[in-house]
Amino acid sequence: MNTPTDLTAARATRSAATTASIKHALSTRAAAPVAFDINAHLNSVLNGVGIAPESTGGAISFEGADPIVPSVFRLAAAAGTALVAKSAAMASLWALRTGEGQDIRLDIRKAPRRLCPFFERKWELLNGYYPRNTADPDNPFMRAFFETRDKRWVMPFNLYPRLRSSALQLLGSSEEPQAVASAIASWDGLELEAAGSERGIVMPLVRSIEEFLQEPQYLDHLAHLPLIDARKDF
Repeated sequence: MNTPTDLTAARATRSAATTASIKHALSTRAAAPVAFDINAHLNSVLNGVGIAPESTGGAISFEGADPIVPSVFRLAAAAGTALVAKSAAMASLWALRTGEGQDIRLDIRKAPRRLCPFFERKWELLNGYYPRNTADPDNPFMRAFFETRDKRWVMPFNLYPRLRSSALQLLGSSEEPQAVASAIASWDGLELEAAGSERGIVMPLVRSIEEFLQEPQYLDHLAHLPLIDARKDF
């Protein structure tokens, strides 16, 4: 059984590894196309939960390569790695239980479809209509960024009627998008975020990755989590 000291040490190790991985990625940003080994990244993900690729009892293969969509991120590889990791975990359990292996193959050119509606660049229809908040169709806070006085950006995602009303009261603004933009432009970003937090309003400041690494949400929580956290609560 792990002692509190063991758990503390493991937590510190995870924190250091996570932060080091993020900082390494930031310091080695690619300015041109570089080779990418998706199998190596898959193995790294599986190793984190003690699964060996060969435990699936079959072959794991990928077809295709990024870029599939115009982006600086390897969206297809990211989606594909997650999909195959889950498949490998299930295949590994099945092989352990039955002795039967399975081959896993993924065409990563299709993997971004799991990110719909982003990949298709259009919303899926519900009874022939695009999804929208019919009770408040003109909400000015629907998926929009606004610039603040100090040239930062906030995303006031206040979709629900009470949040919308509270946000407009805080800003002293009408519901017209331009009026909201002007009101937000009279605040500094951190000041507005703090004022929103005090009133229970969604008013987050957009941060760089370097800034986020210094936030309590990262330092006190996310930094200590493994990539995959599997547990059984009794």
